[in-house]
Amino acid sequence: MMNSGYLAGLFRGSTASSDFPTFDPGGGALFSAATNTTDNGFMSRFAFTLGVTIIPPVDACAGDSTSVLASGGIYYEFLWSTGSTGFTTYLGSGTHYVTVTDTVTCYMRIDSIVIPPCSFTTSPNDTICPGDSALLTVSGGGPYSWTDSLDISTVLGADSFFMAVPAFTTTYAVFDASDTMYITVTVISCNGGCPGNMLPNSSFESNTGFPTLSGDHALVDFWSNASGGGSPDYFHTSGSGIVQLPNAFVGTTFANTGDACMGLLLYHTAAVDFREYIDVTLSSPLTIGQTYEVAFYVTNGVNNGLSSGFGANNIGVHFSTGPVVQIGTAPIAVTPQVNINSIFYSYSWQYMSFLYTATAANDHITIGNFFDDASTNYQLFDSVTGSAYAYILIDDVCLTALSLMAGNDTSICVGDSTTLWATNGSSYSWADSLAMGTILDTDSLFTVAPAMTTTYAVFDATDTQYVTVTVISGVTASITGATAICIGDSTTLTASGGAGYLWNTGPITASITVSPVVNTTYSVTVSSGGCTDTSSVTVTVIPPPTASISGMTSICSGDSTTLTASGGGTYFWNTGAGTSAITVSPASTTSYSVIVSSAGCSDTAGVTVTVSQLPIAN
Repeated sequence: MMNSGYLAGLFRGSTASSDFPTFDPGGGALFSAATNTTDNGFMSRFAFTLGVTIIPPVDACAGDSTSVLASGGIYYEFLWSTGSTGFTTYLGSGTHYVTVTDTVTCYMRIDSIVIPPCSFTTSPNDTICPGDSALLTVSGGGPYSWTDSLDISTVLGADSFFMAVPAFTTTYAVFDASDTMYITVTVISCNGGCPGNMLPNSSFESNTGFPTLSGDHALVDFWSNASGGGSPDYFHTSGSGIVQLPNAFVGTTFANTGDACMGLLLYHTAAVDFREYIDVTLSSPLTIGQTYEVAFYVTNGVNNGLSSGFGANNIGVHFSTGPVVQIGTAPIAVTPQVNINSIFYSYSWQYMSFLYTATAANDHITIGNFFDDASTNYQLFDSVTGSAYAYILIDDVCLTALSLMAGNDTSICVGDSTTLWATNGSSYSWADSLAMGTILDTDSLFTVAPAMTTTYAVFDATDTQYVTVTVISGVTASITGATAICIGDSTTLTASGGAGYLWNTGPITASITVSPVVNTTYSVTVSSGGCTDTSSVTVTVIPPPTASISGMTSICSGDSTTLTASGGGTYFWNTGAGTSAITVSPASTTSYSVIVSSAGCSDTAGVTVTVSQLPIAN
């Protein structure tokens, strides 16, 4: 096999790195000013042609498996716009992009795909602790079939719901006659980083030397191959040749943590019932009746097209008193206490976890496929030019005794609720810590809505944990200010009751000044300590009255006239009168005005009374 590091140096030395970037604006057309290009997603340079084809979902709707096919390069890395790094991913509706990089030639290629929505909807992806379950649901369409996405032929359920209890992160498919959608249930470690790990050298970092050949398992301290004919492999970043990470002969990957990992074969197409195992002596025997979590990280690596390519089930764990022994390369004739029944195949490291209650004081653990080929399910995921088999890389193996754990203390607002959780218990009993004799719930999840700060206890036969729910005093929002104004006027509205304010008009101050021209509702969200309340008022805009004055406005000297105001409810003349009508006898031409008021709004009118002098007789 040609050394990939040599190729990388050859091409990086041939031209400046700035010549390499290429970008596809979508639709399969490639744009690049620095490279020779052809349409439909191909880029050529130095006799290499990097091609990228996005393979759309079979039934072309959201959530289906979408893959990218790369050709013309050597080693590929994939990055979808969703953040996924596999050559296959699951996409929602909308426009998505994938970037394909050949890590040897430094070529990069970007292409896009538009995914339409499906005819039915599913519950969202979920995250659980080891041993917990996730309720998956679907609505619309039907009838349904639920399967593991890596084993579509095996139907797990046919209802509108499915209770999933995976041992590792698993993507489930649900389909009807027209569409298929996917839900991923992610299994995470909930034991706080494997406290008290009972397995020595659990990450395979301690060794007597770095690997140079396949089958160098004997270099790993404490671990062995069950004294059999199978030869598990040791991989290390300081190794050499085909066992140097990240470019191992079975796939491209770094260790999950540190610099090392091990690998073993589960199934071989050319060797009937060929098996490999890794085993180690526990730091102390298991305690009968104690529940343990056994967990590890597994990957197949990014396939390089040379070998492997298969996924398989039956990743099993067997506990024994004293070591079990493999005869030749045949499956060890024991039944593992825990076993993965679904097919596994992943380019990235996945967390696998099992719960096991000890029935004997076992002091040994063995990992591998304990079933023959006839009882093993396998499936080809990547075509290879060499030997085809199912092979896994394994790292960070954990065996720890479980004790009851509960969630952290939390805070809620008055009237709100929160869900408390516990894990690792042999059973669960929830109670108010001040009334331990009254059991409130017996599930691992417990939803509470206390009216005051309360400490809850959860206990099993051996342990008790406490969770305090702090109840924050409620926020009461209020608004003061004039809520009836005349058109053209303004009013200042002031909110109170909290520390933060957000008005529906945008301001974040306690007070706002508004001048609406029509009746308008203003609302404010008041917040304090994470709690909120909302209040609103309607500012009514009152139309102004129309003032007018009637009466004679031309009189002779010595005469009088009655001026009558109208248009409102109250009147105030400039003469001081407060009646609607006034009688005046001006000696000379005089102006009169009146302020007419109604519902708090006013208008003004005025007239001039012209006084004509009497003629003088001759």
